[in-house]
Amino acid sequence: MAHRATERRQRNEVARSRLLDAARQLFMRQGYAVTTMAQVVQRARTSIGNCYFHFPNKEALLRGIVEDFAQRIAREIDAATAIAPGGPAQLAIALARGVEIVLEQKELARVLLVETRQPELRSLVL
Repeated sequence: MAHRATERRQRNEVARSRLLDAARQLFMRQGYAVTTMAQVVQRARTSIGNCYFHFPNKEALLRGIVEDFAQRIAREIDAATAIAPGGPAQLAIALARGVEIVLEQKELARVLLVETRQPELRSLVL
């Protein structure tokens, strides 16, 4: 039984990741406002039911992208500051690495910071 639960959890994680990747690509290419859930489903090669199982609406997809991006930034900052001395030097390294990551993902940052009209999500990004 545990094996089946693990397989199901892995399939769910893969499906969720494919949906987020598809949404991220579409949002960056054509913008958040014009991207539809149907387009995300088609690009992810899954069903609309599967999409709504993971994300009840387009805003939830965007939230998932924001959370993934924030986690990536946190991991990168943690790695960059792990060997730095504490205090101002560590803060400077953290800020520099955070800005570098955002600049590496300019199109995604544009969607998250400029196109997003939801104040709650925008504040989460910031």
